[in-house]
Amino acid sequence: MFASAILKWWGFTAVSVAVGLAAFATGRTEDPKPPAPQPIPTDATPGGRILLMRDDGFAVLTPDGKKLLTGKLGPEDASISWAWLSPDGKRMAYLIHFGDTERQPRVMVRDLNGKKFATSIDVNAMYLLWTPDGRSLIATSYVTEIWEPLQTEHFRIDLATQTVSKLDWPDDIVPVDWSADGKSVVVVRYGKRPTGNIGLMTADGKKVTKLIDLRDANDWSGAGRRLSPDGTKLLFGEAPPEGPHRHGMARRLYILDNTTKKVTEVREVPENATVFWACWSPDGKRIAYTWQRQHTELLKEWAKKPVLDPEDYNRETETFLMVADADGSNAKTIASGKADNVLAAPLRAIDWR
Repeated sequence: MFASAILKWWGFTAVSVAVGLAAFATGRTEDPKPPAPQPIPTDATPGGRILLMRDDGFAVLTPDGKKLLTGKLGPEDASISWAWLSPDGKRMAYLIHFGDTERQPRVMVRDLNGKKFATSIDVNAMYLLWTPDGRSLIATSYVTEIWEPLQTEHFRIDLATQTVSKLDWPDDIVPVDWSADGKSVVVVRYGKRPTGNIGLMTADGKKVTKLIDLRDANDWSGAGRRLSPDGTKLLFGEAPPEGPHRHGMARRLYILDNTTKKVTEVREVPENATVFWACWSPDGKRIAYTWQRQHTELLKEWAKKPVLDPEDYNRETETFLMVADADGSNAKTIASGKADNVLAAPLRAIDWR
């Protein structure tokens, strides 16, 4: 029951994590009859575009919250929670997890300028990452069950040639970001749960340099570990040093100076907030992040018993998408969503390109 609850917290349906890749899907280059969205203007959007995944679809916003594009993502028997913008901001890649265990997850690449879906790929992936040139995706598969010692496999999906190749990368890391120059990959390496660390890995996978240890490496914040565009700082979510930090239910937002190793907490994040996703603006002068009220009463219940009952999660919650200066000042809410269950996650992934 507990593992199932955690998978819902991620927004995923339980899926098989057996090793394997299928060939590129043939004759299936589109989602099953999704509503046709209106195209985003082809000219550059000042300040870039923010992608917001919601429980009812997705939206592409300007930094001040104006909607450029909204759409639904199908099919209805699937779970879609995370998505990533291409480096040029013109495409989005996302994972579809189906409600049964017979079908592998599907990677979708969608053109945001009004054209048809570019690619549909059946691949056993739990996480995606664009390469800096936008020509490929890195798919990460979990070989072991989620609570066992982490073992992963990594594959490069070449979108032009429609080929899949296995990467010789470490089998205990999850890649979460890539430096703009293509030389370094930000990775989360897990230790004895829930601890771990964030590191910088060379693009060939041969060397990982630790940046900072984590009290709680559980990645409910998904892509909430991001390198600044100039590569000098790391934006990351982490459990507060004073605790409690149980299963990602309490998380603050910090910035690490990669040179001095100084850690600074992002300003103006509410004291009772749990931060989920976070990212930099394209010029590195601002940040965006999502947060919801920390359910301290739920943490107290967890302290009494190791497994919570389903009704324990039935607590009204609201999630907010914020845009702020790089240090967190001048924060502004540009979107929000309400739910009657802590695991519902009305606002999910965000990205900014």
